[in-house]
Amino acid sequence: MGGPDGPGVLTPSKGGPRTARPSVDARRPVSVPPTSLTDVTPSISSLTDADLRRLFDSGSISRGKVYAHAGRVSVRSLDDDGSAASADVRGTDPQVYSTTVEVRVTKAGSTHVSATCTCPVGFGCKHAVALIIAVRGAIDPSEPEPEPVPEVAPSTTAVASHASWQRKQARPSQPQWRSTLAPLAGGSSPARRTEWALSIDLAPSYYRGEALLSARPLKRGATGRWIKTGATWPDVEASTRGFSGGNPQVDALAELQVAVRSHYSHVRRSDGSIDLGGLTRDAWRVFGTLLDAGVTLIGPNNAEITILAEPLTVGVDITPGEAGGLQVSASLSDGDIAEAQADDRVMLIGQPAHGIAAWDHDSPRRLWLAPFDGPLDQSLRMLVQNRQGVQIPEHDAHEFLRDFYPRMQRALGTVRVDPSIDVPEVVPPQLSATVTHDGLAASIEWGFTYEVDGEPRRVGWAGGHEPFRDRAAEHDLVEAFVPPPGLPVTTDAGGRAKVVPQAKLDGYPAVVLSEDVVPALTAAGVDVSTVGDRPDYRLAGTAPVVHISLEDGKDPRSDWYDLAVTVTIDGERVHFGPLFAALAAGESHLVLLSGTYLSIDRPELVQLRELIQEARELTDRRGDDEQLRVSRFQAGLWDELVALGTIDKQARSWTKQVDAIRSLDEIPVPELPPGLDAELRPYQLDGYAWLSFLADHSLGGILADDMGLGKTVQALAMIVRQVERGSGPFLVVAPTSVVGNWAREAQRFAPGLKVATIHGTKARRRTELADEVAGADLVVTSYALFRIENDAYRERTWAGLLLDEAQFVKNHHGKTYQCARRLDAPFKLAITGTPLENSLMDLWSMLSIVAPGLYPDPQRFAAGYQKPIETGHGKDKLALLQRRVRPLMRRRTKEEVAADLPPKTEQVLEVALSPKHARIYQTHLQRERQKVMGLLADDSSDHRFEVLASLTKLRLLSLDPGLVDDEHDGVGSAKIDVLLEHLHEVTAEGHRVLVFSQFTSYLARVRSRLDDDGIAYSYLDGRTRHRTAAVDSFTSGDTSVFLISLKAGGVGLNLVEADYVYVLDPWWNPAAEAQAVDRAHRIGQTRPVMVYRLVSVDTIEQKVMELKARKSALFDAVIDDGAALSGALTSADIRGLLGV
Repeated sequence: MGGPDGPGVLTPSKGGPRTARPSVDARRPVSVPPTSLTDVTPSISSLTDADLRRLFDSGSISRGKVYAHAGRVSVRSLDDDGSAASADVRGTDPQVYSTTVEVRVTKAGSTHVSATCTCPVGFGCKHAVALIIAVRGAIDPSEPEPEPVPEVAPSTTAVASHASWQRKQARPSQPQWRSTLAPLAGGSSPARRTEWALSIDLAPSYYRGEALLSARPLKRGATGRWIKTGATWPDVEASTRGFSGGNPQVDALAELQVAVRSHYSHVRRSDGSIDLGGLTRDAWRVFGTLLDAGVTLIGPNNAEITILAEPLTVGVDITPGEAGGLQVSASLSDGDIAEAQADDRVMLIGQPAHGIAAWDHDSPRRLWLAPFDGPLDQSLRMLVQNRQGVQIPEHDAHEFLRDFYPRMQRALGTVRVDPSIDVPEVVPPQLSATVTHDGLAASIEWGFTYEVDGEPRRVGWAGGHEPFRDRAAEHDLVEAFVPPPGLPVTTDAGGRAKVVPQAKLDGYPAVVLSEDVVPALTAAGVDVSTVGDRPDYRLAGTAPVVHISLEDGKDPRSDWYDLAVTVTIDGERVHFGPLFAALAAGESHLVLLSGTYLSIDRPELVQLRELIQEARELTDRRGDDEQLRVSRFQAGLWDELVALGTIDKQARSWTKQVDAIRSLDEIPVPELPPGLDAELRPYQLDGYAWLSFLADHSLGGILADDMGLGKTVQALAMIVRQVERGSGPFLVVAPTSVVGNWAREAQRFAPGLKVATIHGTKARRRTELADEVAGADLVVTSYALFRIENDAYRERTWAGLLLDEAQFVKNHHGKTYQCARRLDAPFKLAITGTPLENSLMDLWSMLSIVAPGLYPDPQRFAAGYQKPIETGHGKDKLALLQRRVRPLMRRRTKEEVAADLPPKTEQVLEVALSPKHARIYQTHLQRERQKVMGLLADDSSDHRFEVLASLTKLRLLSLDPGLVDDEHDGVGSAKIDVLLEHLHEVTAEGHRVLVFSQFTSYLARVRSRLDDDGIAYSYLDGRTRHRTAAVDSFTSGDTSVFLISLKAGGVGLNLVEADYVYVLDPWWNPAAEAQAVDRAHRIGQTRPVMVYRLVSVDTIEQKVMELKARKSALFDAVIDDGAALSGALTSADIRGLLGV
């Protein structure tokens, strides 16, 4: 395999042209013909296309030219003599390869080309070709290739070779940048571009015996005629170097080569043409490019060529065939091509076929090229090629029309049937459901109903190979169907409800299926069929009646008694077992054997379940029977069971109460009682009428007017009316600080009422409660005394219970709440300006007292309302809650009903800490932050108190570091300094001031400074014994400043004498602050009120202000119809307070 010049060396061969011998070691450099001219230095620019074809394979050459033409070569270095070059060549994005080409003369006189690259090939690659073409870019691309030189005498060869090298050296190449930029710099004008044409011809195929479509380029000769010389496909390649200005026509022709599925060199014919039958779909774009570039298209015998811009549609025609059969043939949307197809003058292009060529005559005058609107599968391709079509015998015609035609119609969408052929009519499917009744159980099975030639055909949900089934239409039906409530469903990945193909139901779900779902399905267009006898379902018309009996046990000496519990519903007795099971399972309804069903989500039945569960747990089980037993020591349990009769009575009267609630929107205002010595405003008259209506109908409610709108006088008006009508007494429970205010207000507005104010416990009074309240119309007590002596209060008969500042019973786990809940009174009223402080459960607690049947279960309320609303995902739940609560709540804001109230202006005063104070605060902040974060990360126990202690410590540090550590007593408080500046100014102008703080220790420091400055003040906190005297000293004008702890004086005080309010330390409960401010901004105020909140800069107080703004949104959303939502203090809130 070797030669005299070694492997891979190109040498002349005897008797013929030079040939390249394949290299044994492919890693060695390849060579060009040797020369004996030692005075000629070879260069990269001197390599011709013929040299490249001898050195590289055709694939590398073609791809290398494309790379060079696309500008993928970045030349890094080029020797002065042009013999060596290095470049970065961009391959498949984003890979870049380092390529080097070197041309040198060997000792034997041969010219060697060394081409190395970092690509996987490593040598002789397309990247090396791209570099060579880039370097020699200035050579005229139209230079004809040298013809093969026959072997002559050595001297002749040497002379010829010498002459050839001289010609090349006489035309030295210039750097690529020079040749590229010369035209832009005003260099010599480029040569006139050559015109090109594409000749498309028809020739017989040697392989299939059918037509072959071929194409070759032509170019305009000097005489103006189209010539083949210099217009081969290799010439097109050589002309696409593009470094001296590209020719769009040549570029378009080169693209056509690329559009051949296999590389053109593999399908090039001996006449230099390429086979267009292997074109890819991109060829149709390239044909447009050819026309845009001005390439002339020349058909066979100069036939006219038309390229259709509109894609061709291939359909199927079904027509009558021979002897009563059918013929199935392809149809084409263009008439000329369809006619040519009928005469077998077409050829399909591509595999799979994506286009077609057609001609009008055996000696064509016209040639059409057209793309299909989609590739043809093999069966449709064969149908197009078979101009005779497919014949269906008469005895198979019915089977074809029944089984094949519907599927063909769905698959192709363009099947035309001769009108004389009677095809089966298949109506699109509809959803179908089969409901089967089996006693009180039912099942539903889904499927589809078709109408085939007027006959309904029901098919199952899945499976089956019925030819008329349209799976896509069935899928669309299922996707578009919205299941009605009560239908068993599942959810897809997107969270959408989807029907379950088959489901079985019993109990109340079966009732819903029969009563609600089936009519809804029918209305939605579902074909519903019913199997079996449908039970006679009906809703119970009366409330359940609980029957309880207690009998001696089997052992008369035992302390245990047998307990029997049954429930009668519309005369049908139900043992507690099934009822208990339904209640324990959380079911909403119970279905009896007769088909009667009722809601069991009723307060008395829920309580019955709890009592039965307790009885079961306490039963002395001496056998395996399920008999319930109670011991005589469980008298309390028995009492509660007996008390169910009361609840049952309440349940039976529920219908009348519902009618009364519906009338709450339009209540006539009753006459004001003569014993009322007050002139009520219009909104107060409305509140008085509403309260009177509730009391008349033994309903409860929440009076939630804004603070300062006179809720007390509205309640007193209602009490006076009820007392004058013979009712009473009424019990008012209020905070300790407000008890005296109730007594004063009653004396002022209802002097005829006999009021008993309870002071102190029985031990302190040394009297029985009965003696204290004897003959009283109104009894006022504090929450603490009410809790301590609750048994005594429960022994009395009350016409009504009024809970003032009812937020005191918001904790439904607390004893105060339980006392209020258990007190027996036909009318209960919660009075509060803030029915919501932290959580929706605050509202539930009040509702469960005044309207226990509305939301009886706190867990269900929390899951159904609190969680979705407070997390911001329950807009529908919020709207429903507002609708349910609205009849039982009256709330009016100052903006709505007190337009004559002077304005209230609120302002935040930011106070900067002294440098020393700030350093102390930051030191403690880092320590407490680390501590709290550790506590929050520990889920093993509740660290609530430790966390709140840390937060409280930071709040105190924001005020005065001496409150935390005596060591810092001398640092002082910038807030007190600012407060004193303001107090001196506003009191000098005659204004009266309220100063609020949550910390009495801080108020003590304020008092000390006031004493030092000689400013007279009143003081009130939880330990003040003479509260009335403190209030009177301020209201009478003896003092101009009133220091009040937020907890002790935030409620129950009327201090309209003040027109300036200072809040020294913000808190995240906005309701508490609002109540404090409204001690001054309320009915009776005649001057504008200024409110200042002092906030320490860069401390927890600024975070508190942000949190308070978020939490106030919850109140607005539920009570004042706002939109934003927030919950109680969470771990995220705590992290925010600490700046984490």
